[in-house]
Amino acid sequence: MTRQTAPQPVGCEIPATTGAYGFGVLGATLDVYRGIRPDLHCSVRRCAGSLPLPGAGTVRRITPTEEPVRVPWVVEAVLKIGVGDSVAARPASDHTSGYVRVVGASIEEVERRMREAQRVHRRARRADRRATDRFSARHHPRLPLPTTGVHGVRRLHPLFAVLAVLLTVAAAPPDRAAPPDRAAAADPTRTPGTPSYSVDLRSDATGAHWRGHERIAFSNASPEPLNEVYLRLWDNFRGGCATPSVRVTDLHVGQGAQDRGLQDGGVQDRGAQGTPGATPDRYEVACTALRVPLPRPLPQAASGTVEFDLTVDVPDGIDRFGRDGAFSFVGNALPVLAVRDGTGWHLDPYSELGESFFGLSSDFAVTLDHPTDLLVPATGTAVDTPGEPGRTVTRIGARNVREFAWAAGPFSRIAGRSAGGVRISVYSVTDITPKDAQAMLDLSLRTIDDHAAHYGPYPYGDLATVLDNRFDFAGMEYPAFVLDRVRPSAVIHELAHQWWYGIVGDDQYRAPWLDESFAEYSMAVAMGDTGEGCTARTPWQSADERLTGPMSYWDTHPDRYVPVIYDRGSCALHELRRLIGPDTMTTLLHDYARAHWYGVSTTADFKAAAQAATSVDLTPFWREHRID
Repeated sequence: MTRQTAPQPVGCEIPATTGAYGFGVLGATLDVYRGIRPDLHCSVRRCAGSLPLPGAGTVRRITPTEEPVRVPWVVEAVLKIGVGDSVAARPASDHTSGYVRVVGASIEEVERRMREAQRVHRRARRADRRATDRFSARHHPRLPLPTTGVHGVRRLHPLFAVLAVLLTVAAAPPDRAAPPDRAAAADPTRTPGTPSYSVDLRSDATGAHWRGHERIAFSNASPEPLNEVYLRLWDNFRGGCATPSVRVTDLHVGQGAQDRGLQDGGVQDRGAQGTPGATPDRYEVACTALRVPLPRPLPQAASGTVEFDLTVDVPDGIDRFGRDGAFSFVGNALPVLAVRDGTGWHLDPYSELGESFFGLSSDFAVTLDHPTDLLVPATGTAVDTPGEPGRTVTRIGARNVREFAWAAGPFSRIAGRSAGGVRISVYSVTDITPKDAQAMLDLSLRTIDDHAAHYGPYPYGDLATVLDNRFDFAGMEYPAFVLDRVRPSAVIHELAHQWWYGIVGDDQYRAPWLDESFAEYSMAVAMGDTGEGCTARTPWQSADERLTGPMSYWDTHPDRYVPVIYDRGSCALHELRRLIGPDTMTTLLHDYARAHWYGVSTTADFKAAAQAATSVDLTPFWREHRID
């Protein structure tokens, strides 16, 4: 999505905590809106009142936008805060805090959303506590596990979900994309096929700024010719076209054995900031898509290449693409090919609530040249060699993966090998304790083999887990690489994504349930949760809600995303298990994963496979659970 200038708030900007005990601030927020707290006064520069405020030290700034500033503390009994003020803090496990702005079309709508967020949060905490207790008793009774927090992956804290929907009210409409290639609209073949990415990047001293070159080789899998390809520059969502984080320049297109530059119909120098030769109309979807016309139509089975110079600047902000002090997280930064199928080109907008990513299985060969004191956990298997004085060259290979992600920083690292032979490394930021890191490694080693027994062997050999408790999400999945907090349920969920989204792909924007519901169900199975009574706990609240709804719906109804896609979705799979029998369900998921190994799953595919696995007529089941 395009980041628009933040609208003026109905109320005022306040500091707010997130985490297990953050909802006292929501109540205070309502009081500000209602004007019934005369002791609480807020402005853009200052907020006075008895509220939890960000952590120990000196306040550097109070943000005038919705950008959060997070620290892992909760401050007690601070009456005033402003730039330059000092604050006293106390430790509070599993907490973060930040400045947020609540914006809405009406006070009533703000209040309604807050009440719903509170209900969702309470239900999720209860469910997580029950599931964690079951898993602890089953797998490692001596391991102390947290009993608070929302289970699952990339669940925005309910307060941030409120922000997302209310900001959407005031947001400008998305840019109008150029018409997709209509010639192949009726052809269901997914193309470009067999993508292969070769990337060479060199970082600065911080690991937050990378410069280098990328080359993409591909073929046309479709009987219809390819007249163009699209590059997805996902991480430009943050700065948009004005200040892009990912910049492509000196772009060349080749077909067949010979690469062709400008002299033979290629395109070159498509900088997003008006560099010579740029064509602004080629950038679409808030500069997260770049249209690259081919010199001539590419027929079926013919090959092509796109190569360009690449610049990646990791912005401030603790996110899947962002920085936490000396640590950089570089998810979705490499430009990748968009997919064309029977619906045309998939050029969906970026979703901060969930994921928008859709890619075909690809091969990556990535070289990262970086300071030796920085570790670079990444998708794939890595080999380090000495570089220039004080630098290391890390060469990474990954086959049959949909994306490539990495991190850079002075991480602490521990590693182990599962009974099934999977090598797992856990990389921790500074404030993760050795005990927590070891607990997450031990859990990961058991879980990867447990998932493999259910859904097929883990094929990549290596897996990297990066731990940071300041993430405002519980976890984020990439092939053979995950971002997590120290939270067992999140780790189990993320590792399930190695199958549901990674090995068995899906369109995460148009059918998010195919990976999130399946990963949440797989997590529950691993933790011994049978989902008893889950239907009553997850009622539908609107006739418009569908389990198979796209992110375009959930981005405008963020308070319902987790209850439906995670909770109701996993519940539906539990109910299917009860309907067709546990053995049949186990066989169904194992065989379904095998049938779509490195491929793409669709709702229609899963419905057909489930019906073929049982003599029970599943038509009423699909209708009840709104699986279209």
